[in-house]
Amino acid sequence: MTSQLWHSNGRSELRKDLSVAVVGKGDQWEQISSRVEQFGEADGWPDTLMFTIRLILEELVVNAVNYGTGDHSTEVCLDLQSDPDCVRMRLSDNGIAYNSLEEAPEPEFTGSADAQKVGGMGVLLVKEFADEINYSREAGLNVFTIVKWRDNA
Repeated sequence: MTSQLWHSNGRSELRKDLSVAVVGKGDQWEQISSRVEQFGEADGWPDTLMFTIRLILEELVVNAVNYGTGDHSTEVCLDLQSDPDCVRMRLSDNGIAYNSLEEAPEPEFTGSADAQKVGGMGVLLVKEFADEINYSREAGLNVFTIVKWRDNA
C-alpha cells in the first residue's frame, strides 16, 4: 500500500506500508522474510538496507518463535513503513513477556567460536544495526518498535 503524506511545509512524500501476521509451527520467519524481501525489492531498497532490515527482523522473529510459547506456535505481526528517510517497523508477538533488549544474556567472547555459549549474540546484532529500538508490553503482546535510517544503512 502506498500513502501520500503531507507536511506542514507543503511538501509531500510517498510512504509504503506492509502488514504481515503469521502463526506457524516454526516457519514464521520464512513467511515474513519472503514478504519483506518482495516489499524491499519493489521499494528499491539498496542491498545494505535489505540485509540490515532482514537481519534485525530475523533475530527478533526467531527469538519470539523459539522462546515465546514453548511450542513454536507464536503469532507474529509485522507492520512496516518505508518512506524516503527511514524504515519503521513494529513487530509484536503473543509470547511470554520478555524484553530481550534488557534480559538477554551478554554474549561471551572467550575461546573458540564453537565453545561460545548460546544466547545474546542476536540481540547484540539487533542493537548494533537498529538506529532506534524500543520494547513495550501492550495488551499481552511483546512489542518492538524499530527505526532504520536509510542514510545509515
